[in-house]
Amino acid sequence: MNKKPLTDENGDVRELTRQDFKGMRRLKDVHPEIVEFMQQEAARRGRPPVDDPKRQITLRIRGSLIDALKSNGRGYMARVEKLIEEAIAKGVL
Repeated sequence: MNKKPLTDENGDVRELTRQDFKGMRRLKDVHPEIVEFMQQEAARRGRPPVDDPKRQITLRIRGSLIDALKSNGRGYMARVEKLIEEAIAKGVL
């Protein structure tokens, strides 16, 4: 039986037929190591674990204070965190 090529001269894949699918095998049957590698990589996604993860809170602060913090540009939350850490270290809080 004469099989049609899956791609044309431009490299475009033609529409697959039922006959095409009958001759195909699953990737995990042909290359189980590739599937295992992909599963391991998928399990590693996301942020790495940290000892003291940040937690979100709601804090009501005067608008003028927020405006002053934001006026210095991006990273205002990190600056607030640093100010609080310094106050705790000095024994103010």
